[in-house]
Amino acid sequence: MGDLTDLEQRISVALDRIAARVNDRLAGDAGAMAADQARLAQALEEEKTANAQLEERLRVVRDRADAAIAQWRQKVERLQQQLVEAEKIMVQVRGVNERLREANAALRSRNEDMVGEPHLINQAMVAELEALRVARSADLAEMDAILDEMKPLVGEA
Repeated sequence: MGDLTDLEQRISVALDRIAARVNDRLAGDAGAMAADQARLAQALEEEKTANAQLEERLRVVRDRADAAIAQWRQKVERLQQQLVEAEKIMVQVRGVNERLREANAALRSRNEDMVGEPHLINQAMVAELEALRVARSADLAEMDAILDEMKPLVGEA
């Protein structure tokens, strides 16, 4: 039995040494784990800072894009309004030109018959004056459109 007691003591001593080494290793690993944890926490903070900077840049870019989109929308709306006005003027020009052609045709017809009709001459003159007024309105509308496009360029200069 003495051998058994001796073996038990030897096993106990070996287990105590193994436990001591495991504890030493765990203590060393805990230090390494703490260092890793600190390094990872630092990296996480750096990533959070970089992320915040990127989000701020993105916000600035979005604000600029929204402002540019708003300017383009205003410009498109203004151009659409100018187009509507130009179409109205073109309708007037067509109507006036048609009346002018009719008045001139009637005047030519009467002049070919050698019959002077003062009221036909007056109609032709009125139609021509109206055509000139409408043409002037069209020119003014075109100049206004040109000036509207030039204002930002002159303002930048």
